Amino acid sequence: MSIKTSRRENELPYIPLGPFQWRIPGVHYRVEYVEFFQGLILGATALSSIPYLTDYLGLPYELAWSCVILEVILYMLHGWLGDPVVPGWITPTLPFTLAFLEGFEKGPERIQAMIAVQLLVAFIFLFMGITKLADQFVRSVPTSIKGGILLAAPITVIQGQFAEGSQLMTAPVATLAGTLLLAFLSFSPFCEKKRDKIKILDIMAKYGNLFPYLVAMLMGRDKR
Repeated sequence: MSIKTSRRENELPYIPLGPFQWRIPGVHYRVEYVEFFQGLILGATALSSIPYLTDYLGLPYELAWSCVILEVILYMLHGWLGDPVVPGWITPTLPFTLAFLEGFEKGPERIQAMIAVQLLVAFIFLFMGITKLADQFVRSVPTSIKGGILLAAPITVIQGQFAEGSQLMTAPVATLAGTLLLAFLSFSPFCEKKRDKIKILDIMAKYGNLFPYLVAMLMGRDKR
């Protein structure tokens, strides 16, 4: 395979792979320490899907782990193949998906229902993308409805955190410490003004969610 240097200004070299541009970390672009350590720690957030796979689909723990590993690899394909997207769960639809799955018996029947939903969503996305109807649909939806859909995600998360057996109820100090530190680093005018003078603040803010996650992990670790 030949490496091509793009003629476009500021575009990185790549290996042509059909309609894609395959870029290898460390070969076609420099590995940034900030992104590397963030990915190393925050990659663990994908493990949060394991309880859903075991509790709602009835998968064995080992199989759920395998599914998460495959999921993360497929997420990485976007960046490796030059697709400028930040993939992730369609979080606002998660409550609806779980409610739909509860209508089926846990086990093979529920897994088949989940596969059917995923295939249907994939078909709709492909159809909307190929026909360019996605742009028209997004523009035609009122901003108030878009805001309501996006707002439903954090509200659902907050409700879940106050439920019995949630992270907030089982590890309140760790959860609140990580959440408050994240809010401080992300939204505090004091933090933004003092980043130039206080080096540790600049480092913590530069790494985004990394330090709040580490604080929550250390404070919530099992001390038994």
